[in-house]
Amino acid sequence: HRTRCTHIGNHEPAMSGESAARAACGQLLSGLDEDILEYIISMLEGDEEREEMQEAVTAFLLSCEHCATEEDAVTKCTELFAALGSSGAPAHDSAADEVGPMRLLDASISLADTDAALFRKVDDSGLGGRLVDINEALSERKKRKAQREEERKSTKQHYERIQQQRAEEEAALQAALNQSVTLRRQLGAYTGVVEAKDFSLPNPGGGRDLLESAGFTLLRGRVYGLIGRNGKGKSTLLRGIASRTVGDIPPELTVHYVSQEVRLDEETLSWTPVQYVVHADVERRLLMADAEELSKGEPSTEQATKLSEVQSQLEAIEASTAADRAQTLLTNLGFSAELRGRTMSALSGGWKVRTALAAAIFAKPDLLLLDEPTNHLSIGAVLWLARELTTETWQQRMVVIVSHDRVFLDEVSTDSLHISGAARKLTQSRGNYSSWHKRREQQQLTHQREMATKTREIKDLRDFNPATLGSTPKAMKIYKTKQKQAEKLEEEAAGLREEAAALQEDAELPLSLKAGGELSGMAVQIKGVGFKYPATDSKMLFRDVEMGIDGKTRIVLLGENGNGKTTLVKLIIGELEATDGEIIRSGGARIALVNQHHADQIDLTLSPLQFMLEKFPGDGSYTHEQLLRSHLHSCGVLSELQSLPSSALSGGQRSRVSL
Repeated sequence: HRTRCTHIGNHEPAMSGESAARAACGQLLSGLDEDILEYIISMLEGDEEREEMQEAVTAFLLSCEHCATEEDAVTKCTELFAALGSSGAPAHDSAADEVGPMRLLDASISLADTDAALFRKVDDSGLGGRLVDINEALSERKKRKAQREEERKSTKQHYERIQQQRAEEEAALQAALNQSVTLRRQLGAYTGVVEAKDFSLPNPGGGRDLLESAGFTLLRGRVYGLIGRNGKGKSTLLRGIASRTVGDIPPELTVHYVSQEVRLDEETLSWTPVQYVVHADVERRLLMADAEELSKGEPSTEQATKLSEVQSQLEAIEASTAADRAQTLLTNLGFSAELRGRTMSALSGGWKVRTALAAAIFAKPDLLLLDEPTNHLSIGAVLWLARELTTETWQQRMVVIVSHDRVFLDEVSTDSLHISGAARKLTQSRGNYSSWHKRREQQQLTHQREMATKTREIKDLRDFNPATLGSTPKAMKIYKTKQKQAEKLEEEAAGLREEAAALQEDAELPLSLKAGGELSGMAVQIKGVGFKYPATDSKMLFRDVEMGIDGKTRIVLLGENGNGKTTLVKLIIGELEATDGEIIRSGGARIALVNQHHADQIDLTLSPLQFMLEKFPGDGSYTHEQLLRSHLHSCGVLSELQSLPSSALSGGQRSRVSL
């Protein structure tokens, strides 16, 4: 309960009329039960934290059914506190708390008696029971708040562990790359195969291993498409191969890995894309360092000989044309001259990934690992990459690609590696994606037929009753023979079931996108819009754009990289202001954006549930949290993923969180 104690004196209030709290409540909470209204006013005039008061007022508005939904109650509460904030006065009349002249009371006053009278009034009004319910709800809410703080702290620690692990992997990968190039110069290029036998693949999010008793063999001149559902271990397997924790990878084999995220230190953030790409040629970098060292001072005869050898090697790898070749490579991947001139820190996440892809191709490693390389490429760049990976250069190397672009995989892959999350198995086969898919469907159908036949035969054998033949010795002999045949068939069926497990498909996860209700009229009107960036030398990206978007509009924006597709989207959602013309957005329209790079949209330090709670805090209740959990599940973010840091999720799983 709340007891307000007011000084008894003969002073006059410094502020005439109603308090700010009373005025705001009278305006916004008209029709509310009078006793509850008075109670809310007394709360607002108190000195509690604003967040606690907001929670309490929201609970009151729901409890007394003044608001039909939690969303309405939160909105009403927000309006109330906005009105208090704009009034320019505190919720309570601080001037009224000033102490006036003291005087002697005619009789003593018992605060206990005053409290008792207050409680009688509360009980008579019927408010008492509701206050108990509301106070219990508030207490429960505080517990949940404390629990969420603990969960946030735990998630952050998990995130930091993952980041530390990734940083160590990056450092190990770079060190191994430098070592392999050095060994190549001594031993020559590695010409054998890469094998991994009977390994397990740990789950970075914890829990059961992603793969058990797995194995693969990689051959030169082959391009392997690594396929499987979201979150089943494709990216984790690539990282394991890259960091050499999976498989028996010879130390002189050069490996280059392009992930869906690019980690950059302070030095590389200041480089241009061209510098970043050229730096990826480790052999050139080491030879240049050798040449610089051998050129110092007066070289001896031996040093001069070595310097001549180094310079010959630099000529052989066309070191002097490295910058020009890097420029051409970046252009093929869609970089304009303006983008090539930016620093890495000024590039979006998608352009950083493209730069890393260009660097990997430029380095020409023995083993190239690409994780979703086409995600950020234009159609032209995808076609160029497909042609590049089928050139003679890569026919002497090994390539493993994770991609959900079936057309691209069919174009470039010669073999398939499939991860079944249900079976925790890795299977390898010849042929591109379409060949694998067709063959797998046929294998599944064949196994189903064989299993059905064996099950029927086993049943017939087990159902044989010797009594039908008179239970003679001959009949018993036939019975025993049939039982042995049934046992043999059951053993064969068990083997078939084991084979079928490897062919088992992972269930397609749900993705339920619900409409927000019909919106009449135009959601967005674009009238004569033109745009250019503020730099004085920049040119108009587009001008005189006329377009209307209503509830039935479905638009595909097409155009080359840098022509302003994303800029137009930012204008529509209000992130940018038009240079010319105007954009009119309906007041009733809700506009949401799922952009092309998850790290630009999702806080990777938060779990999916924490991210959703920050976006949609609601009233903080358990019911609201369950609503968000259910919504995440409907988009394929299952319960076991909802409390993991988003950094531990696969790219596909993060896409589902964004959606």
